[in-house]
Amino acid sequence: MAGVAYCDITTGEFAATQIDGKHPEDVEQRVGEELSRLQPSELIHVDWDPAHSDLRGLLLVLDPLYSQVDGVADRADTADEALRCHFKVTSLDGFGLQGKEEAVRGRGRGRISG
Repeated sequence: MAGVAYCDITTGEFAATQIDGKHPEDVEQRVGEELSRLQPSELIHVDWDPAHSDLRGLLLVLDPLYSQVDGVADRADTADEALRCHFKVTSLDGFGLQGKEEAVRGRGRGRISG
């Protein structure tokens, strides 16, 4: 399972998704598809070594800035609280994140300001 979240700072658009798969290689392939679609300029991650990923070819083409954050940001409760506070809501259900812990954790790897 993997969580991918993104924010376009030029438009303020924010989205998160959870990627499930029967095999780790299926998940990684789908993450690669998301990265290809999003064309990120920065990847914020926890405990991941892009140089040893099966996605390294794609990552060389995208050439994003890499930022690693502390594991505490990866906790679902920390990420959930940060999102609820930022959007001033009591639940993330309206964002389609109900039961999608990995998607919420994907946001936790990033930063929301504003």
